[in-house]
Amino acid sequence: MLAVALVLGMLVSCLPGGEVERSSFAAVQDGGFVLNGEPYELRSIAVAVNGGDVTEEDDYQTISELGFNAVRLNWDYSLLESDSDPYIYLDSGWELLDTQISYAKKYGLKVIINMHFPQGGYQPSGQGTALWTDGENQNRLAQMWGAIAKRYCQNETVLGYGLVNEPVPCAGNLKVGLERWSDLAQNITEQIRKVDQNHIIFLEQATGIADQSGVRSPQVFGEEYRYGFPETEDKNTAYEFHFYDPYAFTSQITEPQGDSYKPYLSYPNGFVVEAQNPQYADNIYKGPAADLSDYGIQTITGEPVRYDGDVPAYFQAGISCESSQAGGGLLLYGLRVREYDENGELLGEVLNLTMEEPETFYIWSSETSGSSQYDEAKQAVYIENTGGSFSAVLNEANIPMEEGHSYQVEADLSLYGFPPDGRVVPFMNRYDCESYSVLDKEYLEEKMNTYVQFGKKEGLTLFVGEFGLSAAAQNPVRGGLQWVSDVRGILEEAGLGYSYFAYNDPYYPLDAQNWKGGT
Repeated sequence: MLAVALVLGMLVSCLPGGEVERSSFAAVQDGGFVLNGEPYELRSIAVAVNGGDVTEEDDYQTISELGFNAVRLNWDYSLLESDSDPYIYLDSGWELLDTQISYAKKYGLKVIINMHFPQGGYQPSGQGTALWTDGENQNRLAQMWGAIAKRYCQNETVLGYGLVNEPVPCAGNLKVGLERWSDLAQNITEQIRKVDQNHIIFLEQATGIADQSGVRSPQVFGEEYRYGFPETEDKNTAYEFHFYDPYAFTSQITEPQGDSYKPYLSYPNGFVVEAQNPQYADNIYKGPAADLSDYGIQTITGEPVRYDGDVPAYFQAGISCESSQAGGGLLLYGLRVREYDENGELLGEVLNLTMEEPETFYIWSSETSGSSQYDEAKQAVYIENTGGSFSAVLNEANIPMEEGHSYQVEADLSLYGFPPDGRVVPFMNRYDCESYSVLDKEYLEEKMNTYVQFGKKEGLTLFVGEFGLSAAAQNPVRGGLQWVSDVRGILEEAGLGYSYFAYNDPYYPLDAQNWKGGT
């Protein structure tokens, strides 16, 4: 009888009206987190259990010593449930989850259980469409969350539940996509709240939409669609977003060759990373063309071109090929851009690509598409097109233009197959815009402030569930560790809870020494 009474008491305490002291559980309040009646600065780091990355107690001790107070446990549904036997939860899965939580408790860490891989498929790539097209997968996910919540409703080490990682609804437009995510989130929330009123629910923004084939749409959720955040009536909910801006920098995978690096993939840099209402303005080049009869490596140097416009502008550099017939191609060994001041004095090179690292160019042609491939043996970019006229543009490097300054483009290349009436020159594509941002800390603050202001406007508690960058970006010549320190400082100054990605992921690792060095 005593045992039965204890079990019933534990269950009732998780439901509305229970007598458990709610202050012993972390909760959202006034745009932040509280614990034991005091503000709680949530400082988490992601750990994975689906690959066995974090199974040792020592890992949790290290995480605690680094100053984190929580872990975001990336969970795979298949550890707890088999597709061949749905709704039957595996003892091995419960044991694994219990063990991770017990390690966290021993070292004073809270745990956010994050459904990183739900029934229906991994979401970020857009391939997990079965979560959205098969109602059984949604029901299984909701029921699993109900079982997890029932098991841990009284566990104060558990901080909360992240319902779906980076959801990508299968939908024809943003409106329908957000509605589908909101409906699923509400369904899961209801299952959890039937048995657990104690823990925070973490609702992530939808990161996009995909069609039934898993192809992601280029559309993104703007403010008119709440930046992809679903709506809920639950009062103990935190709204989660991830921060990898700019993605081309944070997710680069190519290591620098020696001291060489792509300047536009370093931090900070002076390249335009975002522009407001950019409009193509001009194709600029003055100077000689390549000698089509010379099949050796030659250097083509344009004349300095002065910018005297009165609006913000930037340009991209590349190679233009004009021909009356198809068949021409080239190997590009180097591309440089020099900048001169109002008096014609050289200020330096704003771009210098030696092609020691793999590089590709965007190909435009009025007749057909071309190709841009990196030739590792020659350390050059091989560019060809089956049409006659085409251009190859380095569209990652957007170079800002100062009024009164001049810019000179130069290329090292070799040619083949062009007819005598052809013309090959380096060039600059200019774009005018209302304003632009370069990649520096101010840009990161602007991007983060978009969410901060939205959260204040809507009265939401925000949580940055992931931020971090690849191992390649952490190379000293890339400056990634400064990016980590700057983002961390911005988050802490804004009072945002966060979770770094990740503790020991081989592609997105934590540099422990840099982290201990502070902001």
